[in-house]
Amino acid sequence: MPNVYQDAVVTKYNIFNSLFLSLPFQDIYRTGTLLPLLVQASEEGFNAGKSPLQIIESFFEEYTENATEDERRDLLFNLIKFIERQVVLFDSVEDAGFDHTHDSNGQGSITQLLNRVDSDDLRQKLLRKLEDFCVRIVLTAHPTQFYPGKVLGIITDLEESIKDNDFVEVNHLLLQLGKTGFINKNKPTPLDEAMTLCWFLENVFYKAIPMLVQRLLNGLEVPMHEWTHTGLFRLGFWPGGDRDGNPFVTSDVTLEVADRLRQILLKCYWRDIKYLKRRLTFNGVEEFISTAERKTNNAIYYPDQEHYTKAEELLADLSQARDVLVRDHDSLFVELLDETVLKVKLFGFFFASLDIRQVSPKHSLAWQEILTKIEKQVPVFSFSDYESWDEKRKIDFLLSLQVELTESDFKDPITQDIYGSMLAIREIQKRNGIEGAHRYVISNCASALNVVEVLALFKNVWKTDDLHVDIVPLFETVDDLA
Repeated sequence: MPNVYQDAVVTKYNIFNSLFLSLPFQDIYRTGTLLPLLVQASEEGFNAGKSPLQIIESFFEEYTENATEDERRDLLFNLIKFIERQVVLFDSVEDAGFDHTHDSNGQGSITQLLNRVDSDDLRQKLLRKLEDFCVRIVLTAHPTQFYPGKVLGIITDLEESIKDNDFVEVNHLLLQLGKTGFINKNKPTPLDEAMTLCWFLENVFYKAIPMLVQRLLNGLEVPMHEWTHTGLFRLGFWPGGDRDGNPFVTSDVTLEVADRLRQILLKCYWRDIKYLKRRLTFNGVEEFISTAERKTNNAIYYPDQEHYTKAEELLADLSQARDVLVRDHDSLFVELLDETVLKVKLFGFFFASLDIRQVSPKHSLAWQEILTKIEKQVPVFSFSDYESWDEKRKIDFLLSLQVELTESDFKDPITQDIYGSMLAIREIQKRNGIEGAHRYVISNCASALNVVEVLALFKNVWKTDDLHVDIVPLFETVDDLA
């Protein structure tokens, strides 16, 4: 759609960029004027085989002949700041024009899927398929790609204002953008990284996933309150759980991130319930909604008072409110209540499953420490003998082994954290539900033994064979798959 993209994105960007160039900031017009000249000089210099240093020096000699070194550095810094904000503006314009540049009802869309279901047999077939189908969206940890939360908020508001062609509000937001820093002064901690991604959970996925499910159910003529397959969409979350290459992720960080996920989700529920309270003002219903509001609020801020400890308790109160609403009040506003119930069914008290990831050799090191300790206690066993065994014998041995483990068994801080992270998974499952943390990902997994090393660790750390954990091997080379 070249013409559509030109009209909806490129032309619109040029209009708003001219607004950006007219902002009352020092040197912004000069910076904006020099930028295309630098682009041209860079292209010509690259084609001529010049180095980046030569290109910049030639540019300075031609356009800033009388400037000092400090002034030239300031100009480069201003150019970078200018480009950063132009990128944000372009992204916002492009996102605002998404519905014009993409056919949201075309091939591969929910609308197109529902249009193909033109008989009751096909509808039933699709429903059966959806009952064991799951889309898992995993938010991974790449902090260098993150905008700070304050910038994300501006981008969201800017996109909406551009959609509405609200030039006054766009101008205000560009002023705010020009004064807002893009770079954190301190290196983000694992918790900071997690909170940045939580912004997307709260502001995007919390709204989008229930909306998609509702579209499917409406198209298939299935009432929301009758839908039982709540695992159609699942969110995975790596910040705070991914230890591969990040020594700053500890079991304490993992627990804190899991708590934040639950708290953010409960705040979303509380806002929805508060809105319900303004509509469901009927006798017999209001009491249940008020109870839901109070217990949800207590779960966030006053855990020493009566509060919900699991999603099923909240669903029970909302279900009783629905029964009274249908029986005594002609189902007035029942669709609003059903929307909230659907969200609780989809997200539980966990919001996203916190995935734990560690590199495979660390598990081998943990077993080396454990087996060396056993060697000292049981003279007939030798770790050197274990190393000489073939893979099958090692697997059989580890699966049969029962040993008391404590954190003091491990001297290496990383293997101590492996022990702590396995205990953390069990604690998160108690607080957030099993879905809160149930995947242990093994990086650089090379064999079945690498998987069994983790399984055997879990069995001995948890002191049970009843494990609610999925062990996920990542085979990252062709040889690993052999």
